[in-house]
Amino acid sequence: MNLYILVEGLTEFKVYPAWIEHLTRSKLTRCHAFDKVTNQNYYIFEGGGAGKMLRSSIPNAMKDIQAHPVYDYFLVIIDSEDESVVNRVAKVEHVIKSGVTLPSNCNVKILIQRVCLETWLCGHTDHYLSAKSSTNSNVLKFVNDYDMENTDPELMLANPGGRPEFSHFTIGQYHSCYLHHMLLGAKLVPKYSKGIADRLIDVNYLDRLIQRKNIETPSHLGTFNEMLTFFQTLL
Repeated sequence: MNLYILVEGLTEFKVYPAWIEHLTRSKLTRCHAFDKVTNQNYYIFEGGGAGKMLRSSIPNAMKDIQAHPVYDYFLVIIDSEDESVVNRVAKVEHVIKSGVTLPSNCNVKILIQRVCLETWLCGHTDHYLSAKSSTNSNVLKFVNDYDMENTDPELMLANPGGRPEFSHFTIGQYHSCYLHHMLLGAKLVPKYSKGIADRLIDVNYLDRLIQRKNIETPSHLGTFNEMLTFFQTLL
């Protein structure tokens, strides 16, 4: 079993290797060059954002797979941002159909992060509840505007409280700012950033999201569950 994994950005590139090892019980070993993959390996590459992925990163990855035809899966992990999951999948499928022909042994799997990876990370109930007790007024502007414990993180809009100071945010920017303030209120970080995500979002964080998904709110975090299901089927 070999996987070529194309992720959208730096956060995913830092976080997913630890998550993959954890979810597959170390069944897969990471290779740092696509043409060094042999057996029970995966190669992960950062796509440089959704726009670049659709323009060039996906076609280039397909050329890599064609040149080194040992991959069982071409896995594309991309944000939905302000689009529906269906529309984002359709765009990725169009690019793939327009690219080079993949080897017959290579399956394509598209995993959408609705809205973005930070959306899933907002679902850590314990950190949310800690932030609710914060005395920081900037933290409370976020955590009081969306109930992250009882409402699906994937359904949060941009600026759900209608605050004028947040009206310029895209939905992805708002979700990232919400996560930053939630973690700040939980006294975990002075500032969340994509560059330090791997120091914050460890496998214990992942396990807490899984617990929420499996036990507390099984109808929430639908695209997160699709990611879990895919990797767990590789066991």
